[in-house]
Amino acid sequence: MLLKHLCKNWAKREMEEQMKYRYWTILLIFAVLVLGCAPTSFSGTEVVPTPFNTPTQVGRAAQTSASLFTVSPILATIPTALPVATPILTAVVSPVSPIVIGVSVGKNVTFTSCKGTNSVEFTGTITTSDSATVEYDWLLRGAAIFNSPSQNTVFHSAQRHNVFSSAQYHTACGKYSLSLHVIAPNYMIATINFFIP
Repeated sequence: MLLKHLCKNWAKREMEEQMKYRYWTILLIFAVLVLGCAPTSFSGTEVVPTPFNTPTQVGRAAQTSASLFTVSPILATIPTALPVATPILTAVVSPVSPIVIGVSVGKNVTFTSCKGTNSVEFTGTITTSDSATVEYDWLLRGAAIFNSPSQNTVFHSAQRHNVFSSAQYHTACGKYSLSLHVIAPNYMIATINFFIP
């Protein structure tokens, strides 16, 4: 009878120990695989449970179970939301074709004498590829320098206009250069050289 009683108690104790092993194994697998947590109290790659024969061992097991739910510092550094790349919009600007496509310049000189003054009138042509308001001025260089105020001419379509200076210039004899500067809508210049005897 005594042997039977001892065997019965031993079997019951073995069953209780197996239940403890299964409980902590399931808890460990659940924490690592499902919750994404990493135990901080284990350093090896394999966890082998030991029997809990004393109250001290049971207390340590309780501390170990609490550490299973401690988030690893590595996992804590993972951002909760990934940054979203901002699309870069690039504006494609087509090159603008010049509207003023041709310029020529000429002069009309009324000679009197080298001791007096000679009248010079500026002439020229401007050709456009479209309608526009063209701004231009005149520049005379030589024994004297004259720079006229800017003038405007309206082009209603693609065409060529004759242009003239708004005033006459009086110069002495000598070498000169005359330029017609188109300022807007695009820059263009025409120049001639001449001599007043």
